[in-house]
Amino acid sequence: MKSPRHVGKYPDRERDLQAALEDGFTALIVLAEKAGWPPLEAYQAVIALAEAHACADMSDEVMQTFFRGTTAR
Repeated sequence: MKSPRHVGKYPDRERDLQAALEDGFTALIVLAEKAGWPPLEAYQAVIALAEAHACADMSDEVMQTFFRGTTAR
């Protein structure tokens, strides 16, 4: 997978990441299709997984911030 052009935010960073993920994403959808899943269902499942992981990551960050704040007292 291709790395970001440099650390931190820059124009087209999101587009660069999408391009870096494209081959793996396509391969994942192809595997789902070969297993008998319709492409639209595979896309929906990937979106649901991405949302669930993002929520879990955000929850972890909130909890870490909370605990840092309570232990700093």
